[in-house]
Amino acid sequence: MTTEAIPTAVTAVPDWAPGENHVVLREQELNFYAPEVFHNCQIIDNYIPLLIHDINTSQDIYQIYVNHVGCLDYLIMVNNWPIKKVQVFGRIIEETIMSEKSLVLIKIDDSSDDNSCITLRLKIDLFLSIGLNMYDNYGKIISVEGKISRIKSNVQILVDEIKILRHRDTLSIEIDCWRERLDYRNEILSKPWVFSPQSKEVQVVYTPKFSPREIKRQEEKNKLKVVNPIAFESQLIEDSLNIYRDVNGPKYKNESPTKITNEVLIEIQICKYIIQNNYPKIKFTQLLNNIKVSELLNNLTSYKYQTSPINLQQNVQAYKSIIFRKIQYDLQENYKLISVSDDMIKSSNLKELVKRLKKILKRLPTGSKLLVEKLTDLFINKGLVGNVNVDLINGLIDYVKDEERNWVYDKTAEAWSYTGSKRRFMT
Repeated sequence: MTTEAIPTAVTAVPDWAPGENHVVLREQELNFYAPEVFHNCQIIDNYIPLLIHDINTSQDIYQIYVNHVGCLDYLIMVNNWPIKKVQVFGRIIEETIMSEKSLVLIKIDDSSDDNSCITLRLKIDLFLSIGLNMYDNYGKIISVEGKISRIKSNVQILVDEIKILRHRDTLSIEIDCWRERLDYRNEILSKPWVFSPQSKEVQVVYTPKFSPREIKRQEEKNKLKVVNPIAFESQLIEDSLNIYRDVNGPKYKNESPTKITNEVLIEIQICKYIIQNNYPKIKFTQLLNNIKVSELLNNLTSYKYQTSPINLQQNVQAYKSIIFRKIQYDLQENYKLISVSDDMIKSSNLKELVKRLKKILKRLPTGSKLLVEKLTDLFINKGLVGNVNVDLINGLIDYVKDEERNWVYDKTAEAWSYTGSKRRFMT
């Protein structure tokens, strides 16, 4: 796809517009306004859909604002529109892990012209949260929203939001994205921004479009709050007992919970360590000092390294760091079991969850089944936890259950029950 450049200022001798303090440079009928009035621009706070070619060929802002060198690195100038937030798309063609900074650099290409590549900077947690895999993303089409930044004079994008449009080839997606950006370019950016100091109205001319799925996801996220544990107590127990009554006449199989071979096993071990040590306030990285956590993490890293389709020998430590940060992301953001501030763990939600599990297990009637999946859904719907993994809840039940009872786990039904207390013999 080849595009024509949007008209920009030329470097001719300017007319400095004497007497108009809000105009820095005038070239024919095109005014470049003082940075102090940029907040009046209708699109300044919007994510603007742009072709990467238009970003890379935008006017050198410091040729216009010669007295502001280094102060406008967060902006590009398209025509005379100041833009600090952009919405771009493209195929992933390169990625670099910066584990020491917990960052990922991704280079994408939207094929809008020869000069159509740009580098994205995003946190490892955000990279992992949408399902991207380390060094296995070449050709995936992604859409990002982010802020303009200059790193050694090179324009990059600091990513705020990212999503995968398609995992591999599909021209129709690219055509739709090109069309959206060309339409906006022709309708808005090809015309100059006109600012009048007398004008008090600011009209937003463009609002980024979000899919119903994105809107619903945000609404669900906003609803996700930890409720008052006192008000929650009676209803939780009542609902839990209703779950027990759902199953009649079971045939139990005396089995241990399903064996887990992924990150969840490490997450369970981390929770067990926190519970064992009475919910200490420690740095998340200190968890690596726990022999069991460290051993499980090393084993998982080794397994993923050996089964990776490409040679990752030079990136094993980065690979391990990303796995560990993904586990933190799950426990903190997805499951809402812990919070981390300045790398210090606070585990009040995990403590409250364990308290509820113990109470529910204690009140479980003999011969009734505790369905783990339904119990997990109940916790999520009541806001006690986030979108927690069922296997994690199962692992916690296995750990906190009263050993004085004869517990039985039915693997097929994914349910716990007990047949009475263990017998004690006089010696």
